[in-house]
Amino acid sequence: MAKQSDPRLIERFLDGEIAAFEELVRRYEGPLVHFLMRYVRDPMLAEELFQETFVRVYKKAASFDLDRHFKTWLYTIALNLARTAIRRRRTREISLEADYGGEKETSLRETLPADIHSPEDLAAGSELAREIEKAVQSLTEKQREVFILYQYDGCSYEEISKITKRPPGTVKSQMHYAIKELRRKLEHIKNYEL
Repeated sequence: MAKQSDPRLIERFLDGEIAAFEELVRRYEGPLVHFLMRYVRDPMLAEELFQETFVRVYKKAASFDLDRHFKTWLYTIALNLARTAIRRRRTREISLEADYGGEKETSLRETLPADIHSPEDLAAGSELAREIEKAVQSLTEKQREVFILYQYDGCSYEEISKITKRPPGTVKSQMHYAIKELRRKLEHIKNYEL
C-alpha cells in the first residue's frame, strides 16, 4: 500500500478514522521530538510538548487548510509551544548560586554534575558533537531556531519562513549569521567545515 499524503490522512481522520491520526503521530514522532529536544534541551519537556502539539492538532484538525503543508502547520504549533515553555521556564528559574538548603552551605550549582549533555551527546560520546551542540545553543534564539529547523530537521527556507512567521530574506539572513557565528566559535577545531 502506497504511503498516503498528510492531507489525505487528515481527511480520513476528519471522517472518523482514528488510525489515520495515529499514522500522522507515528510519521512525525521521531523528527518532531528530535526538534523539540534540540530546542528546549529537556527530554521530558520535549515529550510533553510533542504530546501537547498533537493534542492541538487533534482539536484543530477541522481548521487545517488541506492546501497547506501539514509539516509546516505542525512545526509552527510545536515551535510556539516550545517558545512559551522556555519563557515560562525563564521566569521560574532558580539561581544556581543561591543556597540550596541543608546542613552544608552549598549552592545548587555545586550539587549539579559538572558536565551535563543531551542523551544524544552522551550516546555519541563525541567531543566534536559536544562542541557543536554548545556552539549551537549559544546562538541567539532566532538564529538557533532557523539553524535547527534547517540543519537538523531538513526544512527549506520557505518552510522555516512559514513556521517562524518571518520573511524568507530574514530567515536567510539569520541562517547566514548563525553559520558565521558557528564558524567563529568552532574555528579552533581543525578540519571542521560548516
